[in-house]
Amino acid sequence: MTKTLAIITAGGIGRRFSHETLKQLAPYSQNLSVLDKTLEAFEEVKEIDLIIITCPPNQNFQEQIRSSLMDKIMFVEGGSSRAESIYNALLAVKSSEFKNVITHDAARPFIKAMDLKNIWQIFNNDHEIDCLFYGIQMTNSLVKNQSSDIFSRSDYQHVDREKYLQIQTPQICNFSKLKDALSQCLHEEKYFPSDESEAMAKSGYSIRALEGSTQNIKITYPEDLPDRIDLVGSGFDVHRYSEGKFIMLGGAKIPFDYGIEAISDGDVILHSIADAIFGALAVGDLGTHFPENDPESIDLDSTKIIEYCMKLVHDKNLIIKNIDISVICEEPKIVDVRENIVNSIASIFQIEVNRIGLKGTTMEKIGPIGKGEGIAALSTILLSKK
Repeated sequence: MTKTLAIITAGGIGRRFSHETLKQLAPYSQNLSVLDKTLEAFEEVKEIDLIIITCPPNQNFQEQIRSSLMDKIMFVEGGSSRAESIYNALLAVKSSEFKNVITHDAARPFIKAMDLKNIWQIFNNDHEIDCLFYGIQMTNSLVKNQSSDIFSRSDYQHVDREKYLQIQTPQICNFSKLKDALSQCLHEEKYFPSDESEAMAKSGYSIRALEGSTQNIKITYPEDLPDRIDLVGSGFDVHRYSEGKFIMLGGAKIPFDYGIEAISDGDVILHSIADAIFGALAVGDLGTHFPENDPESIDLDSTKIIEYCMKLVHDKNLIIKNIDISVICEEPKIVDVRENIVNSIASIFQIEVNRIGLKGTTMEKIGPIGKGEGIAALSTILLSKK
């Protein structure tokens, strides 16, 4: 039976991405890092028997990965180059146990399981090649890089892009031959190949390219990540009616037969939205940030609460993409004041009205709210990366 090892290189520091965050551990989405997303494709490939992740020194990746593959993952400290990291991983297992080795960059999270399965199947059915890799044709014009970005007529050398191929991962090689090729490069020639196909070709082994995908990019800069990181939060608030002549809903003053019993202005819509923001950011709730026993909470204008919330949102480089609100009461009828409330919310949050959903519903005469004794609001918010 052919056993296959997979090596995911995650040992780079990635200074072009950030001096503070390893790009392989950078957030890809709300719950996944770049490395987690990369591992998702490997979860569907049953042909892989063991996965080795090469890590930077003194980095405990084990506690930072969310994957169903943890029972078949090993962690090996990487070297100062890609070639050394791969070689370290090969040395960590017995050569006799594996016939093939698939290598892939942790910073290529857009790889698909079907591409991994495809390269494995083609390689195992073609016994004349020692290394198979994905590559794509160049689409941009190329010029030979000079010491300066200012080119004179004599040193401007345009390169024929038809003669060049951009090499990607995954790549698959014969295990023992890749180990031999890297040993030759690193120990005999003191040469550091940029990838496995280069090491294999330099050592005289046969290589072949498959057509890759332009979507399978390597994360190099922060802007290479998806356009947004979504955070979702929900919030709820309820208040009793009291004597008065108006209530505040979404920052709008709504004439009414009652007022609101509350320490602040009792705006259930803004309070529920604030609670949703705190939830999305995982920073507690409304009572955490504005305690009832705080004198500054007395008669507090709820727009001040929203100003506080939006500072937290902006500090995390996020924006509000959508707000969905359900108001629960017998009176007032939300449909009659909906436009006024939506316009007020849009102004407070500085977003378009088409990003705000506002619905009204009743409790069908059930409970205190159903008996007309109060009002409640439930809000859901979507925050995204700027």
